[in-house]
Amino acid sequence: MIKETPNGLLEPNKKINFCPMLNGTATNKLANIGRKTKPTRINPLADNEATIENGDFKVFIEKYSNKKTLKVGVVKLLDILAIKFSKSNHYKANNPDTLKRTVTFSLDDYMTYLGIKNIDNYNNRRSASKRLKEELDTLYSISLEWEEKSKGKVINYAKMRICEAQGIERGTASFTFSQNMAQYLNQSYIMQFPIELLAISERNPNAYPIARKLSLHNSIDNNIKKGTANIISVAKLLEVAPEIPTIEAVRAVNGSWSERIKGALEKALDAIGSVVSWEYSNTKGAPLTDKQLEIADYETFIKLFIKFNIKGAPDPTERLKKRKTKR
Repeated sequence: MIKETPNGLLEPNKKINFCPMLNGTATNKLANIGRKTKPTRINPLADNEATIENGDFKVFIEKYSNKKTLKVGVVKLLDILAIKFSKSNHYKANNPDTLKRTVTFSLDDYMTYLGIKNIDNYNNRRSASKRLKEELDTLYSISLEWEEKSKGKVINYAKMRICEAQGIERGTASFTFSQNMAQYLNQSYIMQFPIELLAISERNPNAYPIARKLSLHNSIDNNIKKGTANIISVAKLLEVAPEIPTIEAVRAVNGSWSERIKGALEKALDAIGSVVSWEYSNTKGAPLTDKQLEIADYETFIKLFIKFNIKGAPDPTERLKKRKTKR
């Protein structure tokens, strides 16, 4: 069972377990929306459907309410489902009709993934069951619309439901991906995901999206080949932190960029310190100059990079060799 220390971090020196997780533009963008993102419109004539937009990416939520926001827990649950779906199917299967679209797992599994202690405690189980039901209901109500590049072409994906059916019966949850979403995921990409990240405390709403981004960045073959799998720009990380404001928003209220942006990013990175170690750097991991170490202004800060290490990450050397041989 995954345990938490009093401050919400995983036990130090614990072995990190990695699982393949299918992911694509749609699920990765959904992970970065955040619970406080306000809908651009709510249509009372269409079952109170809310539309949330982020560029050309759109999220539609039926029967929208304060219970159906994109909390960190909803993102975590979709990742759990993607991991289990990955294990049940042959990657890039040619015949989509053969996909096993239904995923099942027990309440015990769910609580263990999230690092909930005393899973046999009645109150803990009742609270976890209520949370799981709300998250399943939220995912059932979501449809996505987006576009992405593939092999030099831009593909437009029309409004697509994530889930076809879901429910909990006798302590076992069941979730059936829609045919289109199942096919999309199985033809997308695989990242090596540190399963212990699911137990990271949600008190810091930026921690999990940032950890997820680092895991994704670290898994991309092109990044590995270029030697950039362990370095990412501060600007890129800020893009996926749903509750770190932009510099424009901070300056509009004469706020402190150092506290609200730099400080918030550092707190989120420190919150995942039991799985990810990090430090500021320049491009290609070069150390900061004495002047840069002061990080005295936003212009200096936004040009910096984060050099990081995911503890226990699998060595991709043999896998990349096999892939090259197959070609």
